[in-house]
Amino acid sequence: MSAATATLLGQVIATHTQRISDSLDRLKEDGSMPDLPVELQRVRRELLDAILELQQLVLGPKEALFLWARNNQATIRAVCEFDLARSFPIGATASFAEISEVTGIPEHNVRRIIRHAATEGIFEEAPKGTVRHTAASQMLAEDEVVRDYMDVCYGEIFPAMHQTVPAMKKWPQSQDRAQTGFALSQPGQPAFFDYLGAHPERARKFASAMSAYSSGPENAVSHLCDGYPWEALGPGTVVDMGGSTGYVSVALADRFPQLEFIVQDTPATIGKDASTETPRIKRIAHDLFTPQPVHGADVYLLRMVLHDFGDADCVRILRALIPALKHGAKVVLNEFCLPEPGTAGLFEEKQVRTMDMNMLSLFNSRERDVDDWKRLLAEADTRFRWERVLQPEGSNLSMIEVSWQSEECPEGK
Repeated sequence: MSAATATLLGQVIATHTQRISDSLDRLKEDGSMPDLPVELQRVRRELLDAILELQQLVLGPKEALFLWARNNQATIRAVCEFDLARSFPIGATASFAEISEVTGIPEHNVRRIIRHAATEGIFEEAPKGTVRHTAASQMLAEDEVVRDYMDVCYGEIFPAMHQTVPAMKKWPQSQDRAQTGFALSQPGQPAFFDYLGAHPERARKFASAMSAYSSGPENAVSHLCDGYPWEALGPGTVVDMGGSTGYVSVALADRFPQLEFIVQDTPATIGKDASTETPRIKRIAHDLFTPQPVHGADVYLLRMVLHDFGDADCVRILRALIPALKHGAKVVLNEFCLPEPGTAGLFEEKQVRTMDMNMLSLFNSRERDVDDWKRLLAEADTRFRWERVLQPEGSNLSMIEVSWQSEECPEGK
């Protein structure tokens, strides 16, 4: 470990922490960070980078490897699976024996689970034998969306990750969605989205989990609202393809009253009554691989959709759009654009590389860099004209803007 490097990182941590502290009155009631202005978002990311790098330096390579290899998943899954956070009221305390009585878990296991969870900031024991809530355990107790996110992690995502290497060995060249770590983790189940279609409650939880993921500061829908020139469209229609429950369209509709929205997803995701309409937002069931039924819209938005699919399937999805596109229509891909190694902050790069591995585990798909996206669009059809990539400050996601150049309409008309 370089003492000079460690000292420099320590100074960055101290000064950046002070800058954030000086600008905040207090955290939100649930303990989470409030919305920060753009400059403080940058400071926060640099702070997280420095914390991660300093931790790696101080641990050294062996301890770092051992730390990542240790299993805290069993503990946190137990907290969630046995609903320990709701075993006693917020603002109250409980003994291990009382929690054992409520949950049915033997007291000695309650003790070891909670004491390990406390090292992750979930619960605290003070005084000895008395369990209190922390911000993290309170969030698990009160926020159903967070519980859904954790449920999906432990029910589908982590088991798929554990089976990724066996899947790579079994199907070394495969891009088949049914030949994945997920497939090995759920014997007899179809590919991931087919599995969700067959299990409506899991589909509901997955949609809820994705909305939770999108609420994080680096993935917030606000970046899409603020970072793309929606106002310049004038009155128009946006088709939110693979739009889950419609939370993105709701956010955009609140900000841009001149726009109307059509949310498309599977019947299981969008709800039993897939034609239910709300003001300026229509919801319809649609299979992405079939011809697009909404013709002549101004924007076709795909937010974190194509990263779920391999190249061949992405080409099919894009080609299914073509009959519906008018000249000049925009296709906006709100997706990760992988940075060149070492060009992004450590925290940002760790997040997007982790997502890339998740795509491998669940779908045999991947995240893509700018060149990958350009090749993919050109393969789908050369009439998809690459316009630009926008990445708002503080966002992990980029907005790739593509326009449709119809052969029937001369350039510039």
